[in-house]
Amino acid sequence: MMLNKKVNASIAKLLGFCTVMALSAGASAITYNAWPNATAVVTADGTSQFGGNLSGLFYQPAAGSQTAVLWAVQNSPAKLYSLVWNSSSNTFVKTTTNGWTNGKTLRYPNGSGAPDAEGVTKAELSAADIYVATERDGSGSNRFSVLRYDTTGTATTINATHEWNLTADLPSVSSTNLGLEAITWIPDSYLQANGFIDEHFAATYNPANYPLHGTLCTRCNYRERSGKNYGFVIRLG
Repeated sequence: MMLNKKVNASIAKLLGFCTVMALSAGASAITYNAWPNATAVVTADGTSQFGGNLSGLFYQPAAGSQTAVLWAVQNSPAKLYSLVWNSSSNTFVKTTTNGWTNGKTLRYPNGSGAPDAEGVTKAELSAADIYVATERDGSGSNRFSVLRYDTTGTATTINATHEWNLTADLPSVSSTNLGLEAITWIPDSYLQANGFIDEHFAATYNPANYPLHGTLCTRCNYRERSGKNYGFVIRLG
C-alpha cells in the first residue's frame, strides 16, 4: 500500500507509505516471533540523569575500544544526552567528558531556536553524526525537520550541520503537538532485498536513482495518531 504523492522539497525524495508491520511490498502475511530476551522490566538509567520530557532513545553497540552509548533526546529543553554503561550500578549514566555532563543544547543550523526533539537515530555507527526528528521550533508552528548534528567537540550547545524541512511534504495536523515522533535508518540493502517499491519511480527501489545520498540510505519518520510511516531518502548535496 503506497501513497501517490510527489515530493515538493528538492532535498528529499519521498519513497511512499509503508505499514508499521512490514516494509516488503509483496508480503501477504506477518509472522510473529517470540521476544528474544527476558521479559522482566528493569530500570536502565541511573537516578537524576534527566529532567522531564525525554522523547527518544538510540542504542549504539560497543565496537572495538568504543564502549556502548545510549543516546537520548529531550524536547523541552531541546537537549541531546550521551550515556555510557556503569558496571558498578548496572545502569547507564551520563557521559561527563567533552561537555556532556548536563546534555548538549540543540539549535537549528543558524544557531537559533529550540527544536522540539522527538526522535533520534544514527546511520553509520562509526560516524560522529546523529539525526534528530523534530516537530516544531519551541512553542511555535509546526516545523517537521530532520536535523543532523556532529557529536564531536566540547561545546555544550551544538548547531545542526544540516536541516531537511519536510513540512511541505507531509499532511497537515490539527495541533502543533502532533507530528514527527520517531526516526530510524533503513539500509539500502534491506530495501532492495525485500523488494521495496519506490512510488516516485513506480519501480523497485534503486539507490542509483538518488545520487548524493551516500550511505545514509533511507530513514522512516513516524507521525503519531495516523499510524503511518513515511520513508525519505536524505540527500546531502
